Amino acid sequence: MNVPSMIRRKLALAGLMAAALALTLAACGGSTTTTTPAAGTTAAEESGPETIALADTTDPGKILVDGEGNTLYLFEADTSPTSTCTGDCAAAWPPVTTDGTPEASDGVDAKLLDTTTRDDGSTQVVYNGHPLYYFSGDTSPGDMNGQGSDAFGAEWYVVGATGDKLESGEASAKAGAKESKKGKGGGTADAGADTSAAPVAPAPEPAPAPAPDKGSSGGQGY
Repeated sequence: MNVPSMIRRKLALAGLMAAALALTLAACGGSTTTTTPAAGTTAAEESGPETIALADTTDPGKILVDGEGNTLYLFEADTSPTSTCTGDCAAAWPPVTTDGTPEASDGVDAKLLDTTTRDDGSTQVVYNGHPLYYFSGDTSPGDMNGQGSDAFGAEWYVVGATGDKLESGEASAKAGAKESKKGKGGGTADAGADTSAAPVAPAPEPAPAPAPDKGSSGGQGY
């Protein structure tokens, strides 16, 4: 009579053990799901190659920007492709990094594009020998709040298509020089026109011949 009761207890115990095992497996499965990294969690994997483009500005003209239109700068303390901006400097002026070979957009010389490896192992974009940077004070594409800044031992400037720094006022100065040149050329032409149209003074008339002396003729008398 006790055998069925014992069997029932064993069956119940086996059921409880199976349920506990199922819960354990479920817990392990849930843990595995939550620890699986989601796609795009690594910025470098998602960023891909950086695109360098040109943007039109009123002053100083065409400047280098990234693929989203953010202004790029050079640091005059960098005298080679190796960056000298680290630590606090890099926090204020973040380097333009790339995952792979940077790409050149229209108007950008691909031959001037290069990269350099930073101390932290990241790859920074270089243009015409200048490591490129952002400015933390720029909050929107088109901002140039870092232009002409003097910080961390040297000045910072936007970069032109040739890879040289562009100073503010250059576009206005060039336009003024062109206008001045036009004005000088016009003045010379006008002066020439006035000279050719000037009237010629008439030649002076010859003095009249003296009248004959009648008294002298009568003295000779006949």
